[in-house]
Amino acid sequence: MTATAPAAPLVAAATASPAAASPRPGGEALPAVAWIGTHGLVPPTLAGQPGFVRHPDSDDFLLTPGALDARLCIVELALGGVPGLELLGLLSRRSEARLLALAGDAAAAYVDALDAGADLVLALDAPPEHLLAAVRALRRRAAGPVAGGAAWRLHPGRRCLVGPDGATIALSDAELEVMRCFAEHPQHRATRAELVARLWGEGAEAMDGALQATIYRLRKRLEQAGARRAPVQALSRLGYEFRAPLLLG
Repeated sequence: MTATAPAAPLVAAATASPAAASPRPGGEALPAVAWIGTHGLVPPTLAGQPGFVRHPDSDDFLLTPGALDARLCIVELALGGVPGLELLGLLSRRSEARLLALAGDAAAAYVDALDAGADLVLALDAPPEHLLAAVRALRRRAAGPVAGGAAWRLHPGRRCLVGPDGATIALSDAELEVMRCFAEHPQHRATRAELVARLWGEGAEAMDGALQATIYRLRKRLEQAGARRAPVQALSRLGYEFRAPLLLG
């Protein structure tokens, strides 16, 4: 089922400059909000919040550095570029963002949007108070601990990763080394340089493409084993991290 664009946009293409998210006590940034699409009417109280950014289409969003680091995405289903349902699926697999879908016919798109990965679905012309309430609810979820809180466990001797649900995932040599890097770091992070050196030795700077392929295959293994959102995520201009509790078995 595909969503169709309304006959006329409710607002002209809105512009909002990316802004740094305001800090919580302790210095941690509040979740940023990315709105993808130009048909919906943005409540002024949301547009004026630090960290709010509006993208005219999915291509503009995906080409923005750090786009997948957004913690809350509002996705209009009638989009230019990557279709809205496909974008929801991509975000649900590749990011930890909470997802709010907006549809011209919310009832007709409801099941497809939830199946694609949306957390909530609203009508494109939903009252501002409904939209703001949904954003508050999703922000509370985004600010909470990683879904489930249960730990993944890496078993180097068995060359496998065991998920929170008990699923055992066999790892290749390269995937095992990547996971060891994550497990040995207190924040489960590793720079690209660290991963390349671990996999191919010092001085192997030209292996970035091979590293990306290894990360892609590792993510696919986790998703095929049932992980709705693979915990392996990119860190803009840095490297990668494993965004879930991880223990060495």
